[in-house]
Amino acid sequence: MKFYDEHQVSQFLLGARGNKNEALYHLALATGLRQSELLGLKWEDLDWQKKKLNVRRQLKPKFRKGDYFAQPKTQNGR
Repeated sequence: MKFYDEHQVSQFLLGARGNKNEALYHLALATGLRQSELLGLKWEDLDWQKKKLNVRRQLKPKFRKGDYFAQPKTQNGR
């Protein structure tokens, strides 16, 4: 598995400035969440007072007729 070093992360974030997904990129790099977990987040998952982010759902890779989200597979995933 390859990882970005600090310089590469800085360059990536500079290139992402102004992009509609800039905040998502920052969150991905800061938390290590999987793509499906990031895309399943809603504002209600953020507890500003406790400074906590709850992963309650993930975007399904194959969804049909409005069935877009599923719970994370394990308790640790939640």
